[in-house]
Amino acid sequence: MHGTTATGTAVETIEYFYGPGTLEEVSLVKYEGDTAEGYQDVLTLSAELGKPIIPIPSDVDGLPADVTDALSTAGVDEVTVVGDFGQETAIKNDLSEINVDVATEIGGDKTAVEAQLEDAVEATIQKGDKVIFAEEGSAPPILP
Repeated sequence: MHGTTATGTAVETIEYFYGPGTLEEVSLVKYEGDTAEGYQDVLTLSAELGKPIIPIPSDVDGLPADVTDALSTAGVDEVTVVGDFGQETAIKNDLSEINVDVATEIGGDKTAVEAQLEDAVEATIQKGDKVIFAEEGSAPPILP
């Protein structure tokens, strides 16, 4: 199970492990460049929040169609956005069109995002949530 991009792999993973209308929340994680190399810590920490992650490359305008379809089909009501989504009105408009709310925004520069994620991960660990890695690699999507 893998797509041609990290985003495609995450979408396929969600579609495989979750049926229609069974998933309430995911994390959308913005990263720069063709690979997640510089943002591996951000992606890994996001995965530890205990909800599936969908990496979104910073060079896309709006949400890719496969992401929009997957969110709609899975029944996602809320997303956590991680990274520099502050200027991303196209993505927020796409979410609004499919009735998905932004529950939490973790933003700022990479250092600020990592610090906020570490706090959120610590809270997740204290709740006792567990995660399963669905793919090996430098930035694996996870499932709670």
